[in-house]
Amino acid sequence: MASPREVPHSEHVPFVAVASVQGAWGLGGHVRVALLTDFPERLAAREQLYLGQSFRPVYVEEFAIHGRSAVLKLREVDSPERAAGLRGQVLYIGDDDLAPLPEGTYYWHQIIGLEVRTTDGRSIGRVVEILRTGSNDVYVVREGEREVLVPAIESVVRSIDVRAGLLVIEALPGML
Repeated sequence: MASPREVPHSEHVPFVAVASVQGAWGLGGHVRVALLTDFPERLAAREQLYLGQSFRPVYVEEFAIHGRSAVLKLREVDSPERAAGLRGQVLYIGDDDLAPLPEGTYYWHQIIGLEVRTTDGRSIGRVVEILRTGSNDVYVVREGEREVLVPAIESVVRSIDVRAGLLVIEALPGML
């Protein structure tokens, strides 16, 4: 799963964030990145990623995973100074390159922006963020200044319709 990016649901962005550049690593122009994906091993086989909000193509020459981070050598980066200049930039893949998930499972970017309604039809806002906890994810739903935390568990989340932009919940007592 890719980590969330706050993008309105109606705006289709054909890229998904997979890593964030933390800084230079070594003297050869390598960059250290924080991984924003649950499938980092799939990045190891990729030759092309997209850099920053301009989604400029960059080419991966080397890739090594180190826990929740990785070290990359991009063909376009040949010095520690140039690598350091990428700090804070995000690396993306095209959403058409995502691995298919089992039915009923979604990438975070598919959930962010969905309208959330109760089973009785009351709108409570949109998912703006997803928090990863030890036992289950929690959807942060916001409408104006009001924020509701919705546990992503079967007894609460009744249905998700990505095409319709809708997530239906059965509110727990005291949730709303």
